[in-house]
Amino acid sequence: MRADRLKALRVQRVEMCGVYPEPPAYRLVVWGLHGGDEFVTGLRIGDAHVERAGRPIRIAGVANEVWSGETCDGLRLRATREVAPTADALRDPKGAVVGYFVYSCLPPDHCRKVAEREARP
Repeated sequence: MRADRLKALRVQRVEMCGVYPEPPAYRLVVWGLHGGDEFVTGLRIGDAHVERAGRPIRIAGVANEVWSGETCDGLRLRATREVAPTADALRDPKGAVVGYFVYSCLPPDHCRKVAEREARP
């Protein structure tokens, strides 16, 4: 995915790959852009911002930095364990904490409106 194409993507619920190992009380629903993982710099949950572990790198021919290090699933699991249980954040109708990914090439609140809208019962 190219950074300039991210704006055209629809914000939607982004699921983890594989089995979700956390107990239901730690459930975290994340909103973002499918295909934009290499541009994710963090995850917002309420007022908390969890930075993605690793570092940005430059690739020849790519206008924006891409991320090297922690995967988006790893970031989500870390946020689930460290922030979600005590977060003063929106929750979806099933009680899960709602968060959204932050991208290096988009405004920090690009996914916020959809996440907030979908959190309302």
